[in-house]
Amino acid sequence: MEVMLHDPAVDVVDGGRPGVSPFFAACSEGNPRVVAILAKDPRVDVNKPDRDGNTPFCVAARKGHAEVGAPKHASVDAPGSDGTHALFAQVLRLLLQDERVDPACCNKRGFTGLFLAAYHGNYSAMRVLLASDRIDANAQLDNGYSALAVAAQESHVRVLKLLCETPGVDVNITTKNGATPLYVVVP
Repeated sequence: MEVMLHDPAVDVVDGGRPGVSPFFAACSEGNPRVVAILAKDPRVDVNKPDRDGNTPFCVAARKGHAEVGAPKHASVDAPGSDGTHALFAQVLRLLLQDERVDPACCNKRGFTGLFLAAYHGNYSAMRVLLASDRIDANAQLDNGYSALAVAAQESHVRVLKLLCETPGVDVNITTKNGATPLYVVVP
């Protein structure tokens, strides 16, 4: 595979799957080796979304929970599940190191990688994202929900704890309706 990835005649832009580039597929499958190689190729658009508007960054932040070696019903917040996310965490770190990658790109629902990780309770992705100075931990969706409010609404306890313990996260940030993350949990 390495030989193919380094061959300039190999089409790295269109992978044969409609709307999914090889770079997107490598991010989606948690393959840091292929992501690193393809990211160096100037023909690769590192922000090219799929048909749902998810960029490679979004899909790497969202994935890494039930799709990777765990049963579909497995809780992302389960103790010890963080270790199964190592490949996606590596992919996210690689993407965050590439200045061409826009971590603020939104999918069609208005979610960035940060919000997708919070919504899906992806603890290891949240750890990587919150450690980066390229991520605004207090960013808000159109309705004013922060990542903290999204994690609260979805009852992702480990992600909530991580966000609350992260310096600079506003634990009292309000939605457009004036609700704080605590209020989102309580209704």
